[in-house]
Amino acid sequence: MKLPLLPYGSGRYTSRVQTVFGGLDRRAGAGEGTLAEAENLSGRQFPLLSVRPARGIVAAVTSPGVLSSHGEKLCWLSGTDFIYDGTVKGTVSAGSHRLVCMGKWILILPEMKVYDVEADTFGTLAASWSGSGGTVTVQTERSSLSCPNAGWDTLFREGDAVSIRGCTGHTDNNVTHAILRGVSAGELQFDPGVLTLPVGAEDSYTESGSLTVSRQVPSLEGACVCDNRLWGYAGNTIYASKLGDPRNFHVFDGLTTDAWQSETLDGSGFTGCICYLGYPVFFKENAIFKVYGDRPSNFQWSGNPFLGIAGDGVSDRSAVVVNNTVYYLSAAGIAAYSGSRPVILSAPLGETHWRNAVAGTDGLRYYVSMRDGTAYHLFVYDTVQGLWHREDGFQASGFARPEGGGLYMLGTLPGGTTGTLFSVDGTAGTAEPAVAWSAEFADSTEFTRTTGGSSHNRKGLLRLQLRTELETDAAMTVQVQYDSDGVWHTVKTLSAETKQSSLIPLVLRRCDHFRLRLSGTGGARVYSLAVTRYGGSEK
Repeated sequence: MKLPLLPYGSGRYTSRVQTVFGGLDRRAGAGEGTLAEAENLSGRQFPLLSVRPARGIVAAVTSPGVLSSHGEKLCWLSGTDFIYDGTVKGTVSAGSHRLVCMGKWILILPEMKVYDVEADTFGTLAASWSGSGGTVTVQTERSSLSCPNAGWDTLFREGDAVSIRGCTGHTDNNVTHAILRGVSAGELQFDPGVLTLPVGAEDSYTESGSLTVSRQVPSLEGACVCDNRLWGYAGNTIYASKLGDPRNFHVFDGLTTDAWQSETLDGSGFTGCICYLGYPVFFKENAIFKVYGDRPSNFQWSGNPFLGIAGDGVSDRSAVVVNNTVYYLSAAGIAAYSGSRPVILSAPLGETHWRNAVAGTDGLRYYVSMRDGTAYHLFVYDTVQGLWHREDGFQASGFARPEGGGLYMLGTLPGGTTGTLFSVDGTAGTAEPAVAWSAEFADSTEFTRTTGGSSHNRKGLLRLQLRTELETDAAMTVQVQYDSDGVWHTVKTLSAETKQSSLIPLVLRRCDHFRLRLSGTGGARVYSLAVTRYGGSEK
């Protein structure tokens, strides 16, 4: 006897158990267990889904600027104040700055100001003196400029390259980048032939005009320290300081300690630089330059037409080395550079034109704050698991990782009127209030290859089970949305007076697909998610 086909199946089974949870993935084809949207989650306890650690509030900062560290101490800018270890040490002009640490110095770009940590002094890398009555003396073994009580020994040192301007009695003595061979309070000594005498003078003459003696440094837009030199750029020119001396960029004495500079001729300016695997690497928006060599006589750069750092004036601060790879924001998204063509990693964050990125690392994770339109987002990329997570809308102005400490970040929370210095892992400062978090999973169609189910058919969802763990005083709400109708149905709320785990049965209705959203405050973990359903037909 021939029986008619039934329109719906009646099998009941558990279609899948999710025990591995992915990170943020906003793409339409995101897989089961990934997150379409998220707030304040972390991949630290992968494969579990977990809330990020509570941050530590270290200090309130009126107008947060860049952040760095020197040894175990933090330093930052608050408005025009330069602060070292919580104490104002000097001031800078208003505007965008960079901090670079080299030896005992903390350098502030592009003004080229400097704080000497050992001497506890704040000043400038450049130096200048102006006065009149300078006497030029020329002898066989040297030439010199003298002026009583000039105080030159407080401004210049032997080996500095200085320029002299204002000579009117003998204009040939307006020299550029002459190297000092001796310095005292009232005399500067140079090599023979650097200074000369006018016609008729025997051994010396006195300049009647006002003289200026200066040690000049370029206004670097960005810089890094590599092999005991300060490397930087201004426009499309690369500069390297004298070995161990960030105050001299114009010493060309034919020695291995000399300074060095080179201009690229493609017309575009550099957008960032970093010391990577012992070499200074410079970025333009569409090119990467690596400088080779171990002394000025053999320094040379090699450029490749690769995606470099985005040229938005901020994203040079996104370049960070994590696990021997440079991560940074390019015009196409977050890129990973390991010496060859960079790879774009940020596709899971959505098709968005990100800008103004500032980044840091705790050694394993890449933290990056960047802007999408007018809103900022703080993302974390786990370099081991290859997962993205979003924390919140924190607008970071700087990150730092002092010796023996964790990662710190400085910036402003959404809606904040002042800034905050945070300890990212909460090991310093006062713990912030209970963290508010949410996890919205990607669409679930309940397709499996092992049960005979099909994602094209309607299906009856009998039960969804969650195994979760809540910390003391934490709370969680479970919501479901069916067939993308935009309505979230609250199906369960939980709270914990003590740390506990729960198995939550959720009765769901028949649908083509659904979304699950978890939200709450305080510490929480999700260990597994299981769906029990029965199959249906295409009707």
